Amino acid sequence: MDRRTLFEAWAPGDGPWSPWAKPILFAYVDAIVVVERLVLRPAWVRDELLSTHDESGADGSSLAGRSTAIVVDLPGVDGVAVGLALAELGFRPVPLYNALPSPEAVVPMDDVIRTIIAGAELLLQRPPPPHAPPAFLLDARRAGPRGFPRRGQFDNRSMAFETDFPSPARLKQAGIVDVVLIQSHGDAPAPDLLATLADWQNAGMAIRRVRADDPSVATRIVVPRVGLLRRFFRWARRGFLRGSPHLGFGGSVPHGG
Repeated sequence: MDRRTLFEAWAPGDGPWSPWAKPILFAYVDAIVVVERLVLRPAWVRDELLSTHDESGADGSSLAGRSTAIVVDLPGVDGVAVGLALAELGFRPVPLYNALPSPEAVVPMDDVIRTIIAGAELLLQRPPPPHAPPAFLLDARRAGPRGFPRRGQFDNRSMAFETDFPSPARLKQAGIVDVVLIQSHGDAPAPDLLATLADWQNAGMAIRRVRADDPSVATRIVVPRVGLLRRFFRWARRGFLRGSPHLGFGGSVPHGG
C-alpha cells in the first residue's frame, strides 16, 4: 500500500475532518521496515466507554454519541489502538502526530508508523460513517522525557496548538456539543491542550475527562483561561522546537564547537 493510499484510509478526501489530519508520518512510511502487526484494540473502549458514568453517578452513555468529539492523549501506539477501537464505534480517528521520525529521535515514532500502516487496513475494511464525529489522536510523549536532549540526538519534541484542531464554530456546525479527553493518568490536561479546551469550553461545550486506567468514570472539568502572554510564549517555543521545513517538529541537536 503506497503512502497516498495509507493517508486516504485515515483521511479520506471527502472527510469533514481530513483537513486536520497531519501527513508527516505518512511521508516516512517507505523508510520503515514493516512487520506484520496485529493491532489490539483495547476492550474497554467498546465494553466500558459506552456505559461510562459521570462523577455524580448519572448515566453518561452520550460519551459515544454523534454529538461528542474525543481527544485521545495517550502514549505512542496506545493512542492509535484506541483510535481504531473508536472507529469501530462510529468515530473518525484523526491522527495529529507531528513529530518527525529518526533512529536517534528523542520521541521514537517507528512503532507508531507501523501501527498506522496496520490500522489503515482496518479502516479500509470497515470505514467509519461519512459524517462520523472526530477522535483526534495525540502522542502523550510529545514533550519528551525530562531533561535536555543529548548533543547529536534528533530533537523531535512537539506541541499541540489551537490551530491543530477545528474551531468551536466548526465543531458546532457539525453538531458537536461536548468533548471527551481520554488520557492515561493525571488529573489535569496536558499544558499544550489548555488553550484549545478553554476555547471550546468558552463556546459552551462541556469538557469531560476519562482516564484509561479507570474508563468507567468521566469527570467534568473546568479549564482555566489561558492568557495572551502565555499563548505568546507557547508560539515562541513552537518556533524554537520546529526545525523542519516540512512543518513537522524535528532537528538534530548541534555538537559543541
